[in-house]
Amino acid sequence: MKSLSPNDFHKCIAGLSSYINSLLLYEETSYIHNGFENAWQRFDWFTTNSLAYIEKIDPTVLGIDWHSEDAYKNSGIHNFLLMSNYYAADLFVSPERAKAVIDVSPQLPKDNFEQVLKHIDEKIKQTGQNIIFENIRVGIDKNFELPSIAQYVLSESSGYDDLFKVILQLKDSRKIVNIRNKIEDITSTTKGALKFQKDIDNLFAELSGDKRKPGIKFNLKIPVLCLQFTKEFSVGFFRRKQHLTFLKDLITARMESDKLSKDLKRIFLR
Repeated sequence: MKSLSPNDFHKCIAGLSSYINSLLLYEETSYIHNGFENAWQRFDWFTTNSLAYIEKIDPTVLGIDWHSEDAYKNSGIHNFLLMSNYYAADLFVSPERAKAVIDVSPQLPKDNFEQVLKHIDEKIKQTGQNIIFENIRVGIDKNFELPSIAQYVLSESSGYDDLFKVILQLKDSRKIVNIRNKIEDITSTTKGALKFQKDIDNLFAELSGDKRKPGIKFNLKIPVLCLQFTKEFSVGFFRRKQHLTFLKDLITARMESDKLSKDLKRIFLR
């Protein structure tokens, strides 16, 4: 990736982000075994890691002639979406067609976990707007180039070689599945949903240094917005609720000024 132009590099990172999301936000991820998957073979990283993990789907069940003139209409996107709908699964599409598919097809499952991620983004943007220092606001804005899950994976990776290992570890731990199920459970009632939203708001208050929340406090030295200083944290937060501790890590990775740029430089050396 070192020889790519900045524009091409950004496209590759966007593709990597979609790749991470498709592995982590769906129970299963597959690719269509119709010969066109050979377009991915030029990416050594994809071939080495993904083809051993991702299931292939035989497209003949739908009776599509993939080499016919009709198959090339709309860059083949219609057939891609037809397969995806039939198997109720996210499918890899060729890199050249990826943007067009994104424009016509949602990338995330429609559930409460997606709404939580959107809520986090809105809260972080609001936090950035309230900061008086322009350089820090710019740093936070730059962190929105990638969705939360993808940025979290990059922040957990020490380098290019262990990126896929981090993805698989997170996948195999079923942490995201468990958190999604937990959120669905606690937001199934009005009381549960309101309490959960309050938990997230309190979490933001803790991370942004809001001291108005009552409760027992203790000091903990953590990096916030790239500044090292001692913050006060409520003891009640550390009751080890998995969904809250995971969201805390997610929010921290997103809020830190220029965090995304630093992660990309560390992993891809650029």
